[in-house]
Amino acid sequence: MTDRRVRRRDLWLLAGIILLAAWLRLYQLGAESLWFDEGWTALISQLEGQELRHALWTLPFPFYYLLMSFWTEAGNSEFWLRLFSAISGILSLPLLFQLARVTLGRRTAHLAALLLAVSPLHVWYSQEARMYALAVLLGLGASWAFWQATHRPRLWRWAIYVIISVAALHTFYYALFLLVFHGIYLGYLLICGHVTARTDGSARRHAVKTLREWLLAQAGIALLFLPGARLLIIQLMQGTWDWVAGKYGRPSIYALVDTLRAFSFGDQWPHLVRLQWAAFVLFVVVLLTGIGRLRWRREAIAYTVRFDPSRAFFLVYLCVPILAIWVLSQWKAGYLLRYLLLFLPPYLALVAHGMVSLRPKAARWGTLVLLLLVTAFPLAYSYATPQKEAWRDVARQIMQQAQEGDAICVIDEDAQAVFRYYYRGAWPVVGVSGGLRDAGEIAARAAALASGHQRLWLVISHTNNDAFQEHLQQSAAYRLEESWTYRGVQLALFRIIGYNIALDRDTKASGCPLAELVDRGVF
Repeated sequence: MTDRRVRRRDLWLLAGIILLAAWLRLYQLGAESLWFDEGWTALISQLEGQELRHALWTLPFPFYYLLMSFWTEAGNSEFWLRLFSAISGILSLPLLFQLARVTLGRRTAHLAALLLAVSPLHVWYSQEARMYALAVLLGLGASWAFWQATHRPRLWRWAIYVIISVAALHTFYYALFLLVFHGIYLGYLLICGHVTARTDGSARRHAVKTLREWLLAQAGIALLFLPGARLLIIQLMQGTWDWVAGKYGRPSIYALVDTLRAFSFGDQWPHLVRLQWAAFVLFVVVLLTGIGRLRWRREAIAYTVRFDPSRAFFLVYLCVPILAIWVLSQWKAGYLLRYLLLFLPPYLALVAHGMVSLRPKAARWGTLVLLLLVTAFPLAYSYATPQKEAWRDVARQIMQQAQEGDAICVIDEDAQAVFRYYYRGAWPVVGVSGGLRDAGEIAARAAALASGHQRLWLVISHTNNDAFQEHLQQSAAYRLEESWTYRGVQLALFRIIGYNIALDRDTKASGCPLAELVDRGVF
């Protein structure tokens, strides 16, 4: 088969994989309500002028929010908000294909693209109006640019590497660990003598030149990331990320295993635990085959590790960032699965290379079918089972039954962002902190809400603190009329009977304006 026919066949095969990925990411894209974090995307992307400039300067991930502010000029529906992430997820496939093709070969590239296309974890975050899918795309772009700049050095390639890396850093902080991976891999190339010499044979001079160019590129990245680094340091000093430690704590060794399991078939496997572990073992065996060489003999299983530059690239891409985050999280918790999504592509590339390395051919195709079946099960479950918080239904319930003299209290107050996305009623919305536990403060806040109102809607989400609700239930000034349980949200309606204050529209409580929520640095 001629090279032209091979390229044409590869192109059609890649196009088919991309179409499959697009269908999986666009299917039911706007079916569920936005959840808590997506509400912040909707809020910030609607800011304009000075408020938008202030948010981009004071909030993390400004590149993502800047792109979303342009994107939402054409629409603001759930489908449209999430479409940006879906497109980012789809565009990640050709980038992974190119990166795997030049390193591990076209067969591995096709399988890697296919595994990413059907990856339940990648599909999930490609259907979420957050920055994670874009971070994966930019991470692949930065790694592709790094490979090109180190193996085919040109000034313009290093410039592209700097631009994409800075964009990735301003999209998600964990792109910093991509730069660590790039530095360690470059060190491996220099130490092992894998940096290609020029035509004059001066390998040493070329290696020194490559190192100098990489250091200059890092200096450029650091300079352009100074505003983001400043904000990150301020947030670390102020404890903005302490909620991660409170909710998740320090990761154990098992967290590393759980990460690989989620990379294999997502984190939504409702039952059949034994089958889940069997599927994970299959993924691990194929992964080890991709890293080294696994041979089955009658006497024993022979396994040898081969650290050629191509396999080492993806191995360092996978292991160094995840292990670094795990170690740092023992001191400052930050080991969350969605934060690690940037390092899913190298895992799938190594698994794909393992499948290509399997012999005979029947074993290769049989393994591929099994892995596709394994990923199909959690995918089907995620489509069939709604899992995001039902804010749309909550807002509809209130708007259908609200009447003159009502007020709405949202606990935790930061959930106002997503609640206000759906709530279009005329009655005031007030936020109360989910950390409020002092009995006196709770009584004072409740009395302030009761003043001038006849009924109080209590909306509770993203907090396990029910002190405010207990106060209303135990106080003789309030009577619980009805309560509802929605997915991720509790809703209750109280009649205010202990106050005889006339309703005054001019003194309605308006809560914390959304611009002030953004100004507090919550995202």
